Amino acid sequence: MKKQRKVKLRVLNKITADWSLNYTKGQKHSPFLRLGDIAYGSKRIIDRESLPPLIRRQCCGASKSCFSLKDIKLDPTNIYKFGDSQESSLNMASEITEQVSVDQPKYNWVDITQEFFSASSQLQLGELVHTNMFGLFEAMSAIEMMDPKMDAGMLCNQIKRKVLTLEQSVEEGSVKISKLDHCELIGIMDSSLACLVTWIEGHSLAQTVFTNLYLHNPYIIEDRCLKCFCIVMLKTVDLIRERINRAGTVEEEDFQPMSYGFRMAGDVSDSRALGMIKEVEEEFGKISKNTRPKAGQDRTVLQETQHQLVTAVHIRLKFFRLFYSALLSFVKEKCEGLQMAQKQLSQIVEILPAIISTISFGVQEESSQASKNDYPTIPGFEPLINQRLLPPTFPRYTIIKGRLESVNYIKILVQKLQSITVVPELGSLHTILEFFMEFSRSSPCVLSRSLLQLMLIPPNRRVFGSQSVVDSLKDTIRNFISPPGLSPKSSIYNHAQAKEYIDALLTRAARPICTLFQITGHNRARQRDKWAHILDDLSNLQEEADKVDAYLHTLLVQTERNRSHLACFGTWVLYHTLNAMINYTLSGFELELYATFEYHYVYWYLYELLYAWMVSTLHRADSFLLDAENAPDMSQKGRSSKKSKKKKRAKTLARELTIAQAYQQMFGGYYKAVVAFQLCGKLKEPKFKFDNEEVRYSHRFAPFSTVLTPPMVHYAQYKEMSDLGRYDPLPTTQEMFGAACKCFCQAKELLDSITPQTEEIQTIIKIAKTNFVVMKLVVGGHKEDSLDPPEFDFTQHNIFPIIKLIQASSLPLWEQLNALLYRFARNKSCTAIICSKLLYILWDCLYNEAGPVLRNHTYAYHNRSQTDRDQTSRWIQLLNTLSTPSLVTGTGKTLKIKSQYC
Repeated sequence: MKKQRKVKLRVLNKITADWSLNYTKGQKHSPFLRLGDIAYGSKRIIDRESLPPLIRRQCCGASKSCFSLKDIKLDPTNIYKFGDSQESSLNMASEITEQVSVDQPKYNWVDITQEFFSASSQLQLGELVHTNMFGLFEAMSAIEMMDPKMDAGMLCNQIKRKVLTLEQSVEEGSVKISKLDHCELIGIMDSSLACLVTWIEGHSLAQTVFTNLYLHNPYIIEDRCLKCFCIVMLKTVDLIRERINRAGTVEEEDFQPMSYGFRMAGDVSDSRALGMIKEVEEEFGKISKNTRPKAGQDRTVLQETQHQLVTAVHIRLKFFRLFYSALLSFVKEKCEGLQMAQKQLSQIVEILPAIISTISFGVQEESSQASKNDYPTIPGFEPLINQRLLPPTFPRYTIIKGRLESVNYIKILVQKLQSITVVPELGSLHTILEFFMEFSRSSPCVLSRSLLQLMLIPPNRRVFGSQSVVDSLKDTIRNFISPPGLSPKSSIYNHAQAKEYIDALLTRAARPICTLFQITGHNRARQRDKWAHILDDLSNLQEEADKVDAYLHTLLVQTERNRSHLACFGTWVLYHTLNAMINYTLSGFELELYATFEYHYVYWYLYELLYAWMVSTLHRADSFLLDAENAPDMSQKGRSSKKSKKKKRAKTLARELTIAQAYQQMFGGYYKAVVAFQLCGKLKEPKFKFDNEEVRYSHRFAPFSTVLTPPMVHYAQYKEMSDLGRYDPLPTTQEMFGAACKCFCQAKELLDSITPQTEEIQTIIKIAKTNFVVMKLVVGGHKEDSLDPPEFDFTQHNIFPIIKLIQASSLPLWEQLNALLYRFARNKSCTAIICSKLLYILWDCLYNEAGPVLRNHTYAYHNRSQTDRDQTSRWIQLLNTLSTPSLVTGTGKTLKIKSQYC
């Protein structure tokens, strides 16, 4: 038997790079090759995924351990070397080609360019010819190849300089892996932190964190400080990615979870990584302690600088260790690590000012011109190293945050993490949901949102990892409405059938209630869609709750005729349904979706329907709580003859009820103010050709059509219910302004009675006071003749605006003249017509001549001849003669319209 001799077949391909095929000459007629016979570079392939992408796609069967030669389609022109001579190489190439070409398809290409353009020229503007598999949605989602604006791959080959990997950079000496000075260490750590923050903000991991070449292979680094830092950085990135992915409350615009196959130091345990950085941190701490200035010692500038640099490195090592440890503390089961996390976060807050003050110590980027895909960096960072690793989203221009901005970002993140550590102490799920809503309004980052979600409902699907969701719901419902079915005093509390019905309902309710918490984990724009979708589940749950209430009521009246179980669980579900509807409607203000001419029906819906139902629901729940406290204990056989003393109510919904009433009055004030502005002509609805109010109304409240309780008010019902013609006599503009004034006053009084007052409630009180004063002034006739529309200022609060009456004198002069023209056009008197014509002449003169220069509400016109100035003065004099008192003041050089007439 001939001795088998292995030779190597090397194929050079521009797409797959170099790959080699170990082939045994004695088996050249065998149709199969084992995976062990295939190698990629110097690495032996052990699975199919390790093959080059092009070869992997050409191989058949993901589960096959061997491939046929004809499954690997080789181009003989790419064969570089085979065997011992060029002749044997060509012979083998022909053998492979004969075996491979059997299954290769043959194409007869036909040029249809002219026919295509000829056919497309017959299409009209806006027409699209497409198949059923490619519609408008796919067209909007498609990326136009070869277009630099859409195809980020077009930017890859525009840079002329050579891009080097870590190993190549070390060989050339451009990157050091040993004996790094303190300035270089500080610069690398600060730049890495900036890349980490940029990644958390939603950019690609490959284009941010892994532009740091040291993170590609930290095991070849000889500097102990840099090596342990890189390993902890990789572990931190991996932990953040795992936490965010597990929470599942992010969208593609929030976060890019792809790791692109980078190794995250998985072979190093958490304790080992922390031990490594702790050891180096202690070494730098000793050096910093030894170099501290001593009393009476004269120190040189060099010694002081050396001490500051060592201290700067020490506090950064401590920061990264504490940050990673705090994240690990949040991962512990049953929230056992929250106390340790609070301590670690407090230590981070203490050292952040020192990091900020020493940012300038690190090595800085070179001052060179930046481009879209290349920017100046420090040694060890290469922005083009991963230029072809693009995320599966639309191209985004990655701008790495500045170092100071990144540290400030971490400071805010740590504050957010500190605030969520107190969540397990809040008690019922309703209180926790309020915290989640308040936390979401502060626009937290994706990491803090994800950690909060996993803290409440970890992977084991138990509240805080210890209590089942059904048991938590039972406690929450007891505190909210205390139904007889969950009251130990009730006779049906231990009824087997009643327990079965209640458990089945709450098991069914667990999913939509958990979804309410998950919705708050999404960004504010996505939450609006989520609130609309949850209404379907809550509507179905409402029907089941009503059926359970009816059955439990039949059991209860058999033993306790004076008590009722109707609308108990139904009221609780209705409360969450109304909250979802209110949040959906209010998100339109926050996202600036509503136009000013839409405010009247949005405010009406909130005032007359949603908050009216909410107040009624809370009243009903509060009355059930009172009945439950006063109900006799039916679980005991004997009853005491002594009368129970009146006790202070332990459970009450007074705070929630007061806030709901105050918000209802606020929206009532806005609605009546908007209607009053419409009556006096200051708010006008534009006339759209392809749109009308009914279409907009139906679109705004379309998600409410699936909800049975409360029923949706359709447009025809809204017009009928909001028609002022129902009242006799018809309310005047001043009466509507007066009603709005009363609403704002009542809202202020209700909010003042709430204790303790949060920052948001104090802000709303100030807004109510301001709007009350504005409405009071309008009732007194302030700006009565002005036709300028009011301004709704949302700077103080994104839902409750401040109503402002614009000062006409602050408008440009030609806008003031337009206001006067409109005002005179409504007057049919001869004097008004003459004044109107004169204003037209004056407006034309001012508009077409040299531009105005604003000086203390006075408009000066330069470069005008003396004749023009005299003519303007005569126009002003004639205008003021026909109008009493004078409307316009000034001379030929400067003129001004009195503000009280604008």
